[in-house]
Amino acid sequence: MQTILCAVDESTGAAEAVAVAAGLSKGLGLRLVLAHVTAGYRRTSGIDTGAVQERDSGRRLLDQVAREHSLESAADCRAEAGDRVSELSRIAGEEAAVLIVVGSRGRSRRGRGRLSRLSTDLRSTAPCPVLIVPPRPRR
Repeated sequence: MQTILCAVDESTGAAEAVAVAAGLSKGLGLRLVLAHVTAGYRRTSGIDTGAVQERDSGRRLLDQVAREHSLESAADCRAEAGDRVSELSRIAGEEAAVLIVVGSRGRSRRGRGRLSRLSTDLRSTAPCPVLIVPPRPRR
């Protein structure tokens, strides 16, 4: 089944991205995967207790986000450790993602035209298009 992958962290930009990704998933009938990648090294063999703790922390965050957006039964969750760009690209490939949704962080007026490093790097390495959700305007 085709998938929308949404990158999640603790930022308000990520909350906006989850709302957009959930709406697209529901509207287009696509599977939704929420993913959180913590900085660290991804081990392919053996047990790295630091990475296990980071993934457990990531799973708790994903569970919280899913509850806040009423997505407990509508989204799958993936928590990984490693380079965020590489891991999100890898997850997108594994999950057959047709779109990656990421939030952008609010910036000062001077920096609004620039994208975050994650957004920029992900656009050049992802196996599918990347949708960057801007922050909601302040009132």
